Amino acid sequence: MKRNLFKVVSLCIILSGLLCMSGYAADESVLLPENVKVSKMIITGAQRSSTIAVAFSDITNEGYGNIGVRGETDLYITVPWAKLTLRLQRRETEGATTGWITEETIIEEFENVSIASIDEVLSGYPVGYYYRVKTYHEVKSDENGHEKKTTYTNGVMITNP
Repeated sequence: MKRNLFKVVSLCIILSGLLCMSGYAADESVLLPENVKVSKMIITGAQRSSTIAVAFSDITNEGYGNIGVRGETDLYITVPWAKLTLRLQRRETEGATTGWITEETIIEEFENVSIASIDEVLSGYPVGYYYRVKTYHEVKSDENGHEKKTTYTNGVMITNP
């Protein structure tokens, strides 16, 4: 009896560990209803960062193929170097491939900052598709070394108003 109980408990621990790891590693966005015009993902410094206090991405359907994109890193301290790589991605659902395709990439480097931010409206994108923003946040400091975070929004359908 004890042996069977030990096997069951061990199996539960292993399965819960695998489920937690697979859920954490997933880079999948939810496709939001068409009436939702904004999506934002925020990571706070509670997730084991010595330098990055807040990192976030957001996307806004501005209508007529205009898409508001934003990525920002707020820091606990001023750092000598920071970098944001913001990618506008479109959901591809045709053919054999389903996934996120990068449509545009914006890269900016910053010096001696406590906030690094990209905030733009991108124009000329076809309506009727889901888009998301994925941002890579990087900082270097003498005190804490090199830190990286990634944020991504859920998918927002770009429509005409």
